[in-house]
Amino acid sequence: MIGKIEISRAVTALLAICFLAAAPILGIMYGTTSAVTFGSFTLISPLELALVSISARTIPVNLVVPGLIVILIIVFFGRFFCGWICPMGILLENSHVLTIRKRRKGVGALWKNREKWAILLPILAASFLFGFTAPYIFSPPGVVYRTILSLMFRGVIGADLMVIFLILALDLFAIHYGRTWCNTICPLGTAISSLSFINFVKPKVDHKRCIDFDFNCLDCERICPMRIPVTRADRWAMMECNKCLKCWASCPVKAVKIDGFSRVLHGMIERPYPVFAAKKTQAQKSSRLSMAGPSQPLSSS
Repeated sequence: MIGKIEISRAVTALLAICFLAAAPILGIMYGTTSAVTFGSFTLISPLELALVSISARTIPVNLVVPGLIVILIIVFFGRFFCGWICPMGILLENSHVLTIRKRRKGVGALWKNREKWAILLPILAASFLFGFTAPYIFSPPGVVYRTILSLMFRGVIGADLMVIFLILALDLFAIHYGRTWCNTICPLGTAISSLSFINFVKPKVDHKRCIDFDFNCLDCERICPMRIPVTRADRWAMMECNKCLKCWASCPVKAVKIDGFSRVLHGMIERPYPVFAAKKTQAQKSSRLSMAGPSQPLSSS
């Protein structure tokens, strides 16, 4: 079932697409989420900045300040871009409904995988060794936006469409092994999460209300697209959080809070009522008692 959060995220990404498509026509700016230019000022993603600087063996002077601005935003707000702006991430996340059983394999353990570094580091090394200057290939949102802009202004769709199909295929392949594109393969996602040191907006579990330890709930971890162990995550695990709010919305006892935003979110999006949690925990308790069987009376001495 698609909830209000999923609709809100899809609408936000759609508005971003409409803005990036209309901005060149209005003369406001030109570019994609990989790099957008306002006159002589260009905002660039950290992955693109790193690849361009490494391949050129120097940091372009005109990209120093814009690059630092983007990096500071990521340091303070983490992977918000991945959860609310990137159309590819939202599309892939909703496609996982078709393979939900495979996706839930290894709940709460995937955040510490090492494969993502095995993908990002060779890309950076190739940029250094061979002067690789096509960073846009590795930016899924940039691919989607470029495809749309090319269709609008030129009436054609180029090789970017093949990159989109390749990403879809890799994501399906990764799910088979309990992984996903966003938390394992995407180099841009790895770059962003690696910079999310402060990360103000993140879920926090109130263990006094959480029913995980008594009834093994873990709804928040099962629904997390980044496979973060929400109930026991430290700051390093939370660097992967894409702010999708699914853990917050799915908690049956409202034990998950969003630092800095819980009061704002309260009432905007309906969450399960505590009475549901009571019924759930009672059902789990009854099931465990029935499995244990009737208690044996004490024998008389």
